Amino acid sequence: MLIFCCYSETHREMFDRHFKPSLPPGMVPVARELSQESASGIFQSEGFQTTCVHKIDYLLKALEANLNGNPLSFSDVDLRFYGDPTKDLHRRFTDAEMLFQDDGPGGACTGFVAMCPTPRVLAFWRNVAKLMRETDQMDQDAANRLLLTHVAPPWGLLPACYWTVGQTGHEWKPGDPVNPPSDLLVHHANWTRGVSNKLALLAAVLEKTGGNPEAPKIDVPGVVDAREKVNQAIKNINAHRPVRASLAVSDAPPVRTFAPPAVERYPFGATHARRLLDEQNRQCQQAEHEPDPIAIVLSFWHGDQDRAMALARLMADIEPRRREDVFLVFARQRTTPMDPDIWRTMLYCGRKFSFVPFEATVDERKPYPGIAFDPWASAMAWTSDAYYDGTLPCENTLFLEADACPLSADWIDRIKAAHAETLLLGKRVTGPRMRFGGHDHINGTMVVHASLWPDRPSLHRCPDRLAWDVFHGHVLIQEASASQIIRNEYGGTDLTAAMFLSMAKESALLVSMKDRSAFGHAESLLVHRRAR
Repeated sequence: MLIFCCYSETHREMFDRHFKPSLPPGMVPVARELSQESASGIFQSEGFQTTCVHKIDYLLKALEANLNGNPLSFSDVDLRFYGDPTKDLHRRFTDAEMLFQDDGPGGACTGFVAMCPTPRVLAFWRNVAKLMRETDQMDQDAANRLLLTHVAPPWGLLPACYWTVGQTGHEWKPGDPVNPPSDLLVHHANWTRGVSNKLALLAAVLEKTGGNPEAPKIDVPGVVDAREKVNQAIKNINAHRPVRASLAVSDAPPVRTFAPPAVERYPFGATHARRLLDEQNRQCQQAEHEPDPIAIVLSFWHGDQDRAMALARLMADIEPRRREDVFLVFARQRTTPMDPDIWRTMLYCGRKFSFVPFEATVDERKPYPGIAFDPWASAMAWTSDAYYDGTLPCENTLFLEADACPLSADWIDRIKAAHAETLLLGKRVTGPRMRFGGHDHINGTMVVHASLWPDRPSLHRCPDRLAWDVFHGHVLIQEASASQIIRNEYGGTDLTAAMFLSMAKESALLVSMKDRSAFGHAESLLVHRRAR
């Protein structure tokens, strides 16, 4: 198996001392030295991102030169082999086209990847390169975002014998213990800072496994000649074959620029779960003084405007005093005029909440249910962008339609608490789980973290004749926690007061009722009771 690698001058010692001497006979190296963009070579130092871009450009050339050929691997050089993984990798390609080292909280590690050089794999890495240049993300962050979208070919994570100390989720420092698995095949020395620390980690693992960290440099017999031939072949190919332009996938959703502040606090290509945990810890520390604000998007059109305005007034009436942690977004469809009733309702609700008018983009040519996707998608994009732009201080948004109804006087606080538990689990969606046509999905009335939109580009589109929450059900189910805080009674009517109170014990919000029976109970039981 060909193994492509690249390194700069600061990493040459790791290549000469550990990577090259440990190469098993089944791995034929094709190496390239990159220009030294970072003076120190330290993760996230100035110039490090440029090196990452050059690395993926080299990976693309390797894939192009071997397109539709035999499987190959791509590796960083802060790595040492403890066995020959060739047979193990080949047998794992039956279910996947890409195999990544498991980086624990860091997700799929791009420091060691085995791939079948198929057109889909090539297209995926071209999209990674494109996303890196557009968002200034490093290769691992960009790859992990796209692995969760439709542009990713079948992929998998390698077992623990392809080991990194980062699988424990902790940064390694010289003197810390190392506990590689007994069946260790590959050790990648990430999750530590600086070349000297990487060398120390490589030596510590080598010593732990019974090797000699001071062993002289050696070449694997039989590999040198093959390496020379392969290197010359690659040079010939690259000299006569232009590098293809970055892929512009016509049917792929656009990738939005996304640079959440919390990313900078993580040095290891953090996934969204780690960002959410960090933000949640911060919020818990400040909750007593600064309640975490939430946006409530009320979507409506001229056909259900009256009911939506009544719901907005009910929400305001339920609250005994003004809330600084709630921003009510009046999301009317573009074809619905801003009439005096909407203005009066916004001013009425302004006594209790901050309010924001928003015009949702809708393509009137679409049939139902496809047309229902546009209001949610445009509102989701706007609230996400507004949060990261700093114009809306709400990283979480509750999406409502006119058929919703609060079940308790503290319904907002209960939903916020349930969503906080969702974030602690590393999930980003809190909503009712439904089943339609044999498929599970999350109903469109849900609470969503702002990072879902840029992290999941597949959500940006939906076929015109499909219900968007069903079509995107597999993604939303993956992102959702098990919660009954929002209850969906699809097509329900004639709700009694006893049923209303019973539902309120478990749920805070009722949706999809087709008559106003629940609304009447809320007015009687929540507003009037609180007024006494």
